[in-house]
Amino acid sequence: MCMTQKIYVQIILIFLFSSGIYAQLKKDVPESYNSIVELRVDNDFVFGTDVYFTQGLFIQVFAPFADKNPLNSLLLPFGKNAKVYHGISLIQNLYTPIEKSDSIVVTDRPFAAYLLLQSIRISLYKREREKIISALKIGVIGPPALGEEMQNGIHSLLPTSSRISGWQNQIKTDFMINYFVKYEKGIIHSSFFDFDLSVFGNLGVPYTNIGSELNFRFGKFNNYFATLELSKQNSWQYYFSLGFNLKYVVYDATLQGGLFNKNSVHTIAADNITRFIGKVKVFGNLSFNNFKIKIGAVLITREFDTGLSHKWGVLSLILGF
Repeated sequence: MCMTQKIYVQIILIFLFSSGIYAQLKKDVPESYNSIVELRVDNDFVFGTDVYFTQGLFIQVFAPFADKNPLNSLLLPFGKNAKVYHGISLIQNLYTPIEKSDSIVVTDRPFAAYLLLQSIRISLYKREREKIISALKIGVIGPPALGEEMQNGIHSLLPTSSRISGWQNQIKTDFMINYFVKYEKGIIHSSFFDFDLSVFGNLGVPYTNIGSELNFRFGKFNNYFATLELSKQNSWQYYFSLGFNLKYVVYDATLQGGLFNKNSVHTIAADNITRFIGKVKVFGNLSFNNFKIKIGAVLITREFDTGLSHKWGVLSLILGF
């Protein structure tokens, strides 16, 4: 064997040996982060409106400390093959009518705001391509949810916005408790396209409903059923997601008021609630290492007989540790 051939053989052996080491190291890298924090803001100002669902704030933390939450015992059990995440969330949603004044327009949506604390469990089944979510939400609707303070506080910071009148007519204070369940099943999976089907239900207040959803993903992304939002094994993900949602509404406290306090000055009668409601969600998703950003829009059909369809924008920032 000549000197040149020996050099080639040595290079090949070094390459194979190095590749084996790299593959072993990569195999030992955990798929997911121990803690994930999400901050999401929903607002309809991007479409030049300030009506119906006008502002949402969502803060969620998945971390080891949430495993010790005693409320987890009330959530759905999980199988031995599941990758389980426990989290705690804070949710504040604000709703306003088209006509914002001290007068009440009975055909318009009432002012409403609620503030909820959520305990959530997400169970992922990578091989079966399944995802099960259960959550218990406890909180309040009415003035203690600080809807007026949040909306007018934001407006005071914007030179083009004025103070909103009419919050004194909002849905009155009432206790909220809600149980949420969702099951997702992967139907089609390829290197650049995903399709899954889900069914979900809410029981309690502010919402009691049942529905289903179709979700599509196009682009470069990891296995949706392997990790939660972020993965350590693939730095870059970029894809579009499209969701179609249909639900049947039994009760909506933001329109009908709470179950216990019947003193609200403005509510929508049960006969005027739209029972079947459709929703379309479009998102662009970009993540690198432990950071992800989601930007999108949501369109929802009318929620009561004299209402209109509505849309709002969404910005979500996710960080893994």
